[in-house]
Amino acid sequence: MSEVESKRVVLPKNAKPSHYDLEFSPDLFPAEGSVPTFEGSATIHVKLLEATNTIVLNAKELNVTSGSICSSDDFCVRAEISLDTKTQTVTLTVPDSLNPGDYKIDASFSGVLNDKMMGFYRSEYKDPLDSSKKKFMAVTQFEPTDARMAFPCFDEPNIKATFSVTMNAPESYTCLSNMPIIKEEAAEGKKKVVFDKTPIMSTYLLAFVVAELDFIKGETKDGVEFRVYTEKGRSELGQFALDCGMKVLPFFANFFAIAYPLPKMDMIAIPDFAAGAMENWGLVTYRETALLLDPNQSSAQAKARVAEVVAHELAHQWFGNLVTMDWWTHLWLNEGFATWAADLAVDTLFPEWKVWVQFVFTTLSQALHLDALHSSHAIEVEINDATEVNEIFDAISYLKGASVIRMLANYLTVDVFKQGLITYLKEFSYSNAATGDLWQHLETASGKPIKDLMSNWTKQVGYPVLEISDLENGEVQVSQGRFLSNGTEDASKPTWIVPIGVLNAGSSESYYELLDGTSGLLSGVNTNSSEWTKLNAYQSGIFRVKYSDSMASKLITAIGKSELGPEDRLSLLSDNFALARASRLSTAKALEVLKAFNQETEYTCILSICACLTELSRLFAQKTDSEEYRGFKRLAEQLLGPIGKAVGWDAKPGESHIQSLLRSQVIGSLIEFEHDETMTEAVARFKSFVSGEAELIPDLRLPCYFAAVEVLGKEGYDAVMKIYKESDLNEEMVRCMRALGAIPDVTVLEETLQWALAEVKAQDIFIVVNSVAKNRRGKDLAWEFLQKEWENLVERFGKGSHLNTRMMTSCTEFSSEEKAVEVEKFFASATIVGATRTLEQCLESIRIRASWFQRDAEEVHAWISTV
Repeated sequence: MSEVESKRVVLPKNAKPSHYDLEFSPDLFPAEGSVPTFEGSATIHVKLLEATNTIVLNAKELNVTSGSICSSDDFCVRAEISLDTKTQTVTLTVPDSLNPGDYKIDASFSGVLNDKMMGFYRSEYKDPLDSSKKKFMAVTQFEPTDARMAFPCFDEPNIKATFSVTMNAPESYTCLSNMPIIKEEAAEGKKKVVFDKTPIMSTYLLAFVVAELDFIKGETKDGVEFRVYTEKGRSELGQFALDCGMKVLPFFANFFAIAYPLPKMDMIAIPDFAAGAMENWGLVTYRETALLLDPNQSSAQAKARVAEVVAHELAHQWFGNLVTMDWWTHLWLNEGFATWAADLAVDTLFPEWKVWVQFVFTTLSQALHLDALHSSHAIEVEINDATEVNEIFDAISYLKGASVIRMLANYLTVDVFKQGLITYLKEFSYSNAATGDLWQHLETASGKPIKDLMSNWTKQVGYPVLEISDLENGEVQVSQGRFLSNGTEDASKPTWIVPIGVLNAGSSESYYELLDGTSGLLSGVNTNSSEWTKLNAYQSGIFRVKYSDSMASKLITAIGKSELGPEDRLSLLSDNFALARASRLSTAKALEVLKAFNQETEYTCILSICACLTELSRLFAQKTDSEEYRGFKRLAEQLLGPIGKAVGWDAKPGESHIQSLLRSQVIGSLIEFEHDETMTEAVARFKSFVSGEAELIPDLRLPCYFAAVEVLGKEGYDAVMKIYKESDLNEEMVRCMRALGAIPDVTVLEETLQWALAEVKAQDIFIVVNSVAKNRRGKDLAWEFLQKEWENLVERFGKGSHLNTRMMTSCTEFSSEEKAVEVEKFFASATIVGATRTLEQCLESIRIRASWFQRDAEEVHAWISTV
């Protein structure tokens, strides 16, 4: 055992399970005043690896009522049971030492069907056929470490076993688990449902659901039965997800050259679900907005979201389920790969969506933003305790992980990369692997020193900025150092082996040069030429570039002439604003780059333009009656007005998915910057919609709802609230919640926060809080709300819940040292188990914004006044 492994809080290694026989009896309808509960029993087949009289398993919030240990000849000894809430374990102790060999652990237990959306929990929803009635379902969410809330188990990813599940439920209810049903018996309104044995897998992948459901089904071309489950009467909303899933599953089977190993795939929409989805093997659970689409009410953005999440979860059936990370340190092997592979699949299904262009903004840019913080973490981050795991389900594990994979795949070529993946998956099927195992297989496939090339990208925190210098003879020198948004230098002076994609003007092909060391010369690049050279071609690499003045000016000219592809255009914009944030470039120069995008029409570049405008205006124009704010309004009109007129308000027959996304984004941003003509039209269309005079296309509902609430005040607010209360589509309800926070009235904003606590689904409270926090008049209110309710929220959602850390992030988007101290002081005495890293990142971000404002406020004032 290494020194790092010795620090982990893990179970003793004296027992190894091979199979679990589990039986559950959930009580969804307790007597009035009682909580819903479940009872269960477990027979766990284990091999004792050494003589011992104790076996330790994980258990959390369970009442283990009895336990015994039986030898292979069925001689059983009753065990003394000891629960430890701090370590989340149960210890079974017998009087005499047991010799190494095969045994069975028998345990009976009970627990609460909680409402925290973790472990074995109860979800509540309105009857779709009669909204006056409540309905309930029992469902599981075990990742990362909550299988122990449902049954005593060896709840670590590298302790795999097989599982046989039996469920006792009301006769009219559907029971689902990872495997198909092999036996079902009914008697006196109840039924016992027995499921087939699973493949060998980790505890966090086990799942079961008891609910009243409808489904639609199909069969993949490989013969796998595929079903999408919904609440009664809503199965048609799963059609798009079913169509995607039936194409994606065989796509991955072909790409990875390994057949999907289970006989069926079920996907189910859960009314109360904390995450986006969960990849349980053969039974994937989803938040409703990640699975269900209404052809008449769903937007293009919602459609893209469903396709991406379905592909992500199905990629996990290989990366994560078939081959599982050895320990949470290697979580990125699950999440980074699933994120990259999802885009690979969606791009194959919908090439017109330009997924890889969007990747640069939606995935890579977000990863670069978080990883530029001193308080970021390496992709391979050591996890010692179960309470730490939730914090690394973040942009580093998912988005930087995916970006590392994209960088390496592009460098090696996807075909070579694929060959390494196939041999890796085949060697470690039904087992566990670490990052080094993957590097070894890619080395064999490529013939390149992948471990040496990639280790620093996953083991070191952060990424480099390449600084370009022109030499007198026209040669180009490049040097590297860690990029930090706070403008400081990393005293440890880390370096990376950087694959630099080089693209020269007039060439359709890029080529790579490797920077191995602190500095070097780039061959094939001559700054005496009048032509531009773009480094990090197609933004494949995880680094930023600070060009020399001569190279930068040529690239800015190329933006205006549309000589650069969209990935390279938006990367220049992103890099320049990151450099300005870090005090490596004046903000005025970054604004000049932004101004060069005045003829931009590409959707993903427009996304980046809008993000820059929002960030700058919220920092440098905090008061809406200021000259700075008026200047940013003018700049937004200059940059977005022409494309807004070009796309118009009405969808054209047969227009592309991307065009629909573009229209929604441009109109939404013009409304954000109070463009008079756009606001007037949006309010008029909203009024026609609520009066029943005209339809409002789904892509424009959010911006029109937002405009109505802001312009009409309480009248618009009440109308949007009415839509929320009358809708049974979660997507539409989310649109309403996001718009309600735009109300200018501070009193109504306060009421909105209290309404969220009292009436909004627990999974969606953060949406309302975030919408209020984004309102300039509501920012302080949201922070006050978070302070007042923090401990209640921790109790409600659990320590380390990402629902709470999301609110922590949105409610602390301040830009002064005074506020940083205030936030620091509050959380110094608050419960922040599982949220420590998020707090550090929030505080650092506040101070970065404060420093940026103090440094460049006068410069920005002078520049924006000339617009």
